[in-house]
Amino acid sequence: MDLKKLQNGSDVRGIALGEDRNLTEEAVQKIADAFCYWLTQKTGRKDLTLAVGMDSRISGPALKKVCIDAFAQSGAQVLDCGMASTPAMFMTTVTDGFMSDGAVMITASHLPSNRNGMKFFTKDGGLEKTDIAEVLALAEQDRAVRGTGSVKQVDFMSVYSDILVKRLLHEVKSEKPAFENIINPLHLLRNYFIIPKKDNPRIIRQSGAFIMVGLQNTIDPERVKIRKIIIPCAYKHKILKELESLGISKITLHPELYKMAEYITESFLDNIEI
Repeated sequence: MDLKKLQNGSDVRGIALGEDRNLTEEAVQKIADAFCYWLTQKTGRKDLTLAVGMDSRISGPALKKVCIDAFAQSGAQVLDCGMASTPAMFMTTVTDGFMSDGAVMITASHLPSNRNGMKFFTKDGGLEKTDIAEVLALAEQDRAVRGTGSVKQVDFMSVYSDILVKRLLHEVKSEKPAFENIINPLHLLRNYFIIPKKDNPRIIRQSGAFIMVGLQNTIDPERVKIRKIIIPCAYKHKILKELESLGISKITLHPELYKMAEYITESFLDNIEI
């Protein structure tokens, strides 16, 4: 089993559904075993606390169970966070009452539904590319530690949501001290169009607005008609020139000095005959 092929930068990614799947239950077990072994070597401890979460992919529950079982058989106390977010899994390593030594998120981010993967965290952050290479090398060698662990289901997303709300309130009240300590959770589901304060040179130049996408990111097809238009890349230069004739260019949208320098350099090169 060539587990190294599952490395995608600082993540593990693979096909979890279908005939061509390579992120199998066996692969996940070997990788989970190796992560425990790697973390034991790094910390010098065997009494680890490890958190596991997943996103909403169909393959998630089965892979999460394999990962949890492997951690428990390695002697770890496992926190089953159920469906969670990737940032939340990192926060299990630094939040009082949890303080996991490591965490795994079963997710493949934006990839198609037949894919899945594993993201790894310690209190120092996400594992780097070299760390993942080490873990996969250990997995191919069937490295593991063995012990009698335990599994505990926890609702960390509620804890994490409270943390986010407190931080949001802190940021809002720093600008608007009279803002009440009340946030309606339903408001976080909606989409908003926001006209910002004109207190930033780039915002002033762009004279635009922000779209804040809510947590319930759904579009009613009866109300919104979506049409996909594909523009050949060969037209890019022509379109940029037409926008420039209308006063829209890198230098008008981005007033920063380095952007001005880029614009001048690109304009100079465009006028050189090669």
